[in-house]
Amino acid sequence: TALRELKEETGYHGEVISISPILSLEPGLTTANTQLVHVVVNKDKQENQNPKQELEEDESIEVILLPFDNNLYQNLIEFAKKRNCIIDAKLLTFAYAKHLAVKLQA
Repeated sequence: TALRELKEETGYHGEVISISPILSLEPGLTTANTQLVHVVVNKDKQENQNPKQELEEDESIEVILLPFDNNLYQNLIEFAKKRNCIIDAKLLTFAYAKHLAVKLQA
């Protein structure tokens, strides 16, 4: 579940706010699917004060905290360039949509 994955991969505890319908990851290519889960993490709660990952042996995940503001897209681009890494497509798509929404409102 999303809460279990959040706990294992980041150490944080959260609360599910909503869950999307089932979404296709690669329509026409595979039957892989997913759901979007809106989770809120309250960093003030005791259980989130010193989060500890519970990764499996073959997992290598680094937790990076970025502000969820209007600069998220640009911050991710700069982070990827600085660290010479690839950002997950779903995360960058979400950040870009947020960036466009703000830009189109201006």
